[in-house]
Amino acid sequence: MSAVSAVFTLLAGAAMFAALVGLFKPALVMRWGKPTRVKAFLVYFGLMAVLSMGMDAPPKPSPTSATSPNVASSPASAAPASVVAALPAPVPYMLVSSEDMSSGSRKRWRYRIVPADADQSEFSRQNMAATVIAAAKHYTETGGAALVQVILESQADRRPHAATQLASAEYSPDGKGAGGDTGKVWRVTAGKRGTTTQEREMASLWGELRGHHQKDGFTDEDALRAAIAKRMEISPGEVKLPRILQEEVPLSPDQLAAVPSTGPAR
Repeated sequence: MSAVSAVFTLLAGAAMFAALVGLFKPALVMRWGKPTRVKAFLVYFGLMAVLSMGMDAPPKPSPTSATSPNVASSPASAAPASVVAALPAPVPYMLVSSEDMSSGSRKRWRYRIVPADADQSEFSRQNMAATVIAAAKHYTETGGAALVQVILESQADRRPHAATQLASAEYSPDGKGAGGDTGKVWRVTAGKRGTTTQEREMASLWGELRGHHQKDGFTDEDALRAAIAKRMEISPGEVKLPRILQEEVPLSPDQLAAVPSTGPAR
C-alpha cells in the first residue's frame, strides 16, 4: 500500500466513525446548521465513500511477472539429447575354423565361430552383432589382415545344412573393404534370435542322414523328414531346418567403438 492510499484509508475510517457517532450524538460531529441524526450520518457516510475511492484496489498481477503459458508448459530443464544405447556384452565364443582368403597383396581372412554355451535362448540381434564385432577386432589385431570376416554359426557341425548362420561381420580398418575401394570399415548382419536345442538336433540329423535318402540325384526330403522324426520321436511335420533371416545392423561409430576386442573363450 502506498503512503497516499494509507492516508485515504485513515480518513475514510475516521469518516465512518463520525457517521456512527452522528447516529447517537449528532451535535458532537456537526458544528453547522441544525444537527440531526440522519443528516450527520449521511454527511459523514458520503465523505467516507468519497475517501474510499482513493484507496488502492486489490493489486493486479504484473504482466511482466506473470508466467507465460509457454514457460509454464515447458520442462524445468531441456531434455538431454538422445543417447544411442550401447550394444550388450558379446557372448563367449569358440573358434571353429580360419581360412586365408587373400587375393593379390591384400591380406584377407575368414573366421567361423560358434557360441561357447549351448543355450541360445537369450540371443538377440544386438548381442550376436556385438559378438562378431568383438571377434573381428580380436582377429584383426592378432592376424594383421587388411580385411577380416567373422561368421557366427549355430554349432560346429560342418556337414551340409547342419549349421545355421546367425551373424557376420566384415571389418576393414583401412576402410577399403573387400575390393580395396569401397570406403566402408564395417558391415554387420545378424538374425533376430539364436537356434533352439531341437532345431540344432534336427539340423545335425539332416546332415547325417541326408546322404541315405537320395533319389535320382536329389534328396528325398519326405523320407528324410520321416527318418529324422523317427529318431527324435516327433511327427514328420515338426522337422524343419531353422530359417533365420539376417539383416544389416545399423550401428553408430560410438556403438562400434564401445565393443571390446574379445578372443575365443577356449
